[in-house]
Amino acid sequence: REPSFMHGPIVQRTVLHFDFDCFFVAVQLAKPGNAHLRGRPVAVAAGRTAHSEVSSCSYEARKFGVHASMWMSEALKLCPALVAVPYDFAACTAANERSYRVLYEQCPPGVAMTLQVLSVDEVLVALDTSDETIVLRYASAVRAAVAEATSCTMTCGIASTISAARMATATVKPNGQRLVPKVETAAFVAQQPLKEL
Repeated sequence: REPSFMHGPIVQRTVLHFDFDCFFVAVQLAKPGNAHLRGRPVAVAAGRTAHSEVSSCSYEARKFGVHASMWMSEALKLCPALVAVPYDFAACTAANERSYRVLYEQCPPGVAMTLQVLSVDEVLVALDTSDETIVLRYASAVRAAVAEATSCTMTCGIASTISAARMATATVKPNGQRLVPKVETAAFVAQQPLKEL
């Protein structure tokens, strides 16, 4: 089914922020040949050399303080058992394209949408409905279909503004979803740590 489109800007009533969980690592761990690495501290990097940079890492690695943009030499001090796997841009592109297809295919009937790409693993969707049942059903359907199509999980934050939706995503990582009702947006934002703002 073709998604609903409107000429010109839609009335943005609800924003959904979809963010893959540890995308580059998840794509690698989804491969049957890497099944033995699941549940272990893993990082995507050019190698274990001192000047390789961590692009993404599993949540098991994050427990040791490893994070993206860290040099491998520093990461290995924090987590000596850290396994480095290479980039696979072709596999990441394929997973990305499948996720976009899902976003459109799952669009609720009669609802117009716009999509803004933030990065290879992060996207904003605006729907012209504020019906929470429809929105939550869409988010759940997208996350389930993406997991089936890519073997990667996705987290979704839902709110009436982009910033609140992104903050909502951060509160339910990994593999969760959260809706912040419009009337609760100000209170929700006020409760967030300053670094999140």
